[in-house]
Amino acid sequence: MKSKIIKLLLPIFILSIVAVGYLVSSSNILYKDKTIVLSKKEYEIENTIDIVQLRNFVNLKNVTALLHFDGENRIILGMNKEYDKIKTQLDNCTHDKEIELHRKLSGSTYQIEIDNPNPSIPKYNLTNLKVFDITSNSGYSPDREYIDFMKNDKNYIYEISSGKTNEYKLKSLNNSVNDNQYSYLIGNWTEDSNFLIKYNKANHTFYIINKTGNIEKSINLNDRISYVNNGQYYSTNGENIYFIGRKNVKNTEKIGLYHLNTKTESITSILELDTTTKTQAQNALHNFQFLDNNTVVFDALVESVSGLYLYDINTHKISKLFASDGINFSIAPDQNKIVYSVSQSIRKEDTFEYDNDIYVANIDKNGLHNISYVKKNSFATSYKWSDDSKKLVFYESNTRALNYISFK
Repeated sequence: MKSKIIKLLLPIFILSIVAVGYLVSSSNILYKDKTIVLSKKEYEIENTIDIVQLRNFVNLKNVTALLHFDGENRIILGMNKEYDKIKTQLDNCTHDKEIELHRKLSGSTYQIEIDNPNPSIPKYNLTNLKVFDITSNSGYSPDREYIDFMKNDKNYIYEISSGKTNEYKLKSLNNSVNDNQYSYLIGNWTEDSNFLIKYNKANHTFYIINKTGNIEKSINLNDRISYVNNGQYYSTNGENIYFIGRKNVKNTEKIGLYHLNTKTESITSILELDTTTKTQAQNALHNFQFLDNNTVVFDALVESVSGLYLYDINTHKISKLFASDGINFSIAPDQNKIVYSVSQSIRKEDTFEYDNDIYVANIDKNGLHNISYVKKNSFATSYKWSDDSKKLVFYESNTRALNYISFK
């Protein structure tokens, strides 16, 4: 099974604004300048992974999002020259204007080349399409041939090669004042790029949509799962969907990783964490990614310790890789490397400040190896790997900067 990072709940541009707010405070910080502690064993920062080039595109200003990397040279990103002005308006706006200002803040799409980072309009740029329109839906397909986007509350799939756009409709959307419509439609492409996996919170239904916009199948979860985390789904080809969800069992709120068989419509538990309140359940399990068919890497709060963990599906064993306040990670396509952030909360007088550093390491079912330092004080919210796992592009929300790494 190929690896694919599961998207966070909110669009990239919103994460860039509030990333610090999502860090879970914990007293179990096992991170030091020179060492990452794994249980009782210390792993030295070895810097043994050969990083050929680490490049920050310092001349690119007002970047709002990293949307796409073709794996070779071209990067699609969002930019907005009026970011600071609109951000001030957003901070002081009324609720009814919030979504439209978020859309304006996200900016427009541009492309650059690693060898020539001068922004230009993509050849297939859609008229008046904003970054918000792409990040509110599933965005680019893994094969880089399609774009799933939303505009004027309608959903579309755009075929890049032909320029053809197909609209698709999901029924029974709840347009209540307290729930923004776009939050129901964030989904993911399947690994083979043949389908979109969408979840509609209003009618508690998963949709499997093909590339032409036709709904192949819809599956209602009924009362089997009480809540599904938006955007946190994964499927290789649409036959099996893995997702983060919550359910109440005998007055105990559980959050877990679940498997939905789309042929039988049965749901089975892969991993469940016990919590006592809905608030704990919301914060307990954030993201997951398959390392192989039997191993899951996930970011969670386990036994009051927030960190990155390995889970063996066959043995049901959970192993802690390291503890950290807030984590964002991505496993490379070769399933041999992982890039991740390690965050430490530092108390200063009556407030907390966060020190967030980025590392890359080799990974297997036994843990992390050859841990190598990448960058200090960087809140990376989006990683894009090349197919051969030798190139990596990431976006920093705190500085709105774009970075490029090449490996030997």
